[in-house]
Amino acid sequence: MQVINDPRNCSIMVSCTADDFAVNDLTAITGIEVFRACDGGNSVKIGAISIGGQEDLNFTFMDYYTASGANYEYTCFPMIDGAWGVGCTNEATCQFDGMFIGNLDEQYVCHLNPECSSMLNFNMNYVQTFHATYPHAISNGNTQYYTGSARGVFVEMDENCNFIIETATAYRRRLEAFLANKKNKVLKTGRGDIWLVQINGKVQEEDAQYQGAGA
Repeated sequence: MQVINDPRNCSIMVSCTADDFAVNDLTAITGIEVFRACDGGNSVKIGAISIGGQEDLNFTFMDYYTASGANYEYTCFPMIDGAWGVGCTNEATCQFDGMFIGNLDEQYVCHLNPECSSMLNFNMNYVQTFHATYPHAISNGNTQYYTGSARGVFVEMDENCNFIIETATAYRRRLEAFLANKKNKVLKTGRGDIWLVQINGKVQEEDAQYQGAGA
């Protein structure tokens, strides 16, 4: 079992082969359940893979919801007759310099000039009275959340980490459609931030110098 930091995709890649599972009859395996523990914490299930034949035991699982700088331990358990078999375990530290936004269906990565700012928001009001020198602070509710902005030059990379300039415009158009689909997304930065975000509808294209030929 291999667990590899994937800085190109700002994620961790888990790869297994049939040889990784200590099972006498590999044909008895009906599925694989993937568990993950972060920085020595509790292990939680993050995925399940259906196995229809022995060839399906050679698989790659991408974990996109990892924070830069954190160490992750993965265990893959074979499922036999509804029970866990002996699992295989490995670990890796997620480390990247770019910025990631995506979900399980689509992922977009910025490696050129990524910038991200955030501001913590909470509910606080001030009431001024006639006889008090200072206003009274009143806090109602437990609201506490972040708002912010992110920017960068989004250009797709190939497997050799070369930028694909020819399809830059088409890539940006797909990114714009993704940002506008009103679904929740995960935003990550190279400094270790990871947020579940909702886009507020203000997506701006500031620079058209990376036009490419893929419109």
